Amino acid sequence: MNQTTPSLYECLGRREGITRITADPTKNHLASPLVNARYLHSEDLVQVQSHVVEFFCAATGGPETYTGKAMVATHHSMNISKQEFMSVIDDMRDALQKTGIDDATLSEVLGVLWFMQREVLRVSPSPRWDFSLRSQALPEGAWVAPVVSLPDSHRRRRTANGRERESRAVPVS
Repeated sequence: MNQTTPSLYECLGRREGITRITADPTKNHLASPLVNARYLHSEDLVQVQSHVVEFFCAATGGPETYTGKAMVATHHSMNISKQEFMSVIDDMRDALQKTGIDDATLSEVLGVLWFMQREVLRVSPSPRWDFSLRSQALPEGAWVAPVVSLPDSHRRRRTANGRERESRAVPVS
């Protein structure tokens, strides 16, 4: 018998399940005095929610394409604290538990969110960074964080003696 392990996307109930799961934390964020100001002043909360669903779908192995900005570009200069970040993680954990997601899937989702903190907490990128997200469908079961790359003009540097050298930035194709 050939059994395949379901992707995280499938474990979360595909797009319909992810839409249901992500709606609950948004309501909790709006009710939380710690993070509600970040959401109350959002120009288009419906668009934010749509991007959250797209991101979760694409990041968990679904066929959807994430059309939003890279995480660093979205959160730069917001000065998000560790306490705010943990509040958002707690809201997501509560939503996952409320929908009856099993512990292994819950741990996997929370692990993915935990590793995103370097792209969310107190980020203030250089204005020369290229925040373009090259959207593409991810292979089933793959999770790839959006990558920030330097524009071509910043990939070559001059050394102290005037010679050019390649920077350590790796171009994203």
